[in-house]
Amino acid sequence: YPSMQERPNECDQLDSNEDVAYRDAVIKGLQTGEFPAVGVHLLQLRRKVGCPVGTAVALLNIALDMIRNRGMYQGSLKDPNNLVYAYIVTAQDTINTWVQTKSNWSPFFDMLTTKWPLFEMLSELACVDTTRPCVTRSALQCFDPVRHVEVPCPHAQPLLRSIFVGCGEHDICTWPDALGTDNGKSWCVSHDQRALQPREPWLLSLTHDQEERVCAQCG
Repeated sequence: YPSMQERPNECDQLDSNEDVAYRDAVIKGLQTGEFPAVGVHLLQLRRKVGCPVGTAVALLNIALDMIRNRGMYQGSLKDPNNLVYAYIVTAQDTINTWVQTKSNWSPFFDMLTTKWPLFEMLSELACVDTTRPCVTRSALQCFDPVRHVEVPCPHAQPLLRSIFVGCGEHDICTWPDALGTDNGKSWCVSHDQRALQPREPWLLSLTHDQEERVCAQCG
């Protein structure tokens, strides 16, 4: 597209000085883990943020506060009375309503280039591992029913490792040399080959974190 030219983010240009200060506070909270109090987000919603993406960020912050500080989680999608679900859906509706006000692709450009941490907030709500609460569940917790106290869980902590297999669907099985000297021979099996013997029951070894990622990739 040689005729395309850089342009400012039209949504961000709608923000006032108060909106920018609030946005910077949220970004700082993402960096430090200490987000503004829920009253700050409510005040921002009452003031009405100039950029609709900022409104969605404020709503997602309230949902995150309910999850991490109040032990509330999203349940069934058919339960409209769930507050966490209500805030997240309202954030989504805010974006959809704003997009429908434009007849071209400009809202999508603005949403992808905005300074508002929309996708960072969605990442905070995501279930990435069992060590932190997420939108649908708490963190992994263990309770001693005799002493009536929470205790450290006697399970191995989740490991961050790649579980996306870059092959298996094609008639060749290759892997870039930069990612391993064996070129995937030790773990990658082509679709027309059987696994090496003895086969391992890898499905039984999947942790909660791996299971959630596999389900997300396979639908």
